[in-house]
Amino acid sequence: MTNLISSQQTKQIAAKIEPNFRKFPHLPKKVVNVLVQIAPWLALIGGILGVIGGISTLVGANTVFWAARIGGYNPLYFQLMAVLGIASSVLAIMAFNPLKKRLMLGWYYLFWMAGITIVSDVIGLIAYPSSLIGSLIGLLIQFYILFELKPAYK
Repeated sequence: MTNLISSQQTKQIAAKIEPNFRKFPHLPKKVVNVLVQIAPWLALIGGILGVIGGISTLVGANTVFWAARIGGYNPLYFQLMAVLGIASSVLAIMAFNPLKKRLMLGWYYLFWMAGITIVSDVIGLIAYPSSLIGSLIGLLIQFYILFELKPAYK
C-alpha cells in the first residue's frame, strides 16, 4: 500500500492540482510550523476515533438502519460512509510516524485521505444533492491547507 500511496502517479496527480492553490494567499510560516507539529497527533487521534466510529456504525447497523429508514434515508449510504470513514481513518493512523518525521509519505497519506473525501462527497451528492456548496467549500479548505503544508515535508 505504501508503494501505491507514494507512487509516481500520486506525485503526478498532486502536481496537477497544486498550481490551482498557488494563487491563494499563503499562511504565515509560524502557522504552518504549528500545523506541521500538531498534524501527526491530529491524524492519530482522528484516525483512532474514526475507526471506532466507523466500526460502531457497522456493528450497530440494525439501530442505524432502523433510524435511517424512519428518517427517510437510505441505510446503504451509512454503510458506505462508514467503510470510507474507516479507510480514511486507517490512512490517518498510518500517517502518524511519517508526519512526525516530516516525511513526504505522511503528506501522501493525507493527500489520499482528501481523495477519499472526494469519493464520500460524490456519494453524498448522489444521495442528498443539497450538500454541493458545503462539499466544495470543505474540499477547497482541505486541499488549501494540504498544499500549504507540503513544503514542510521531505
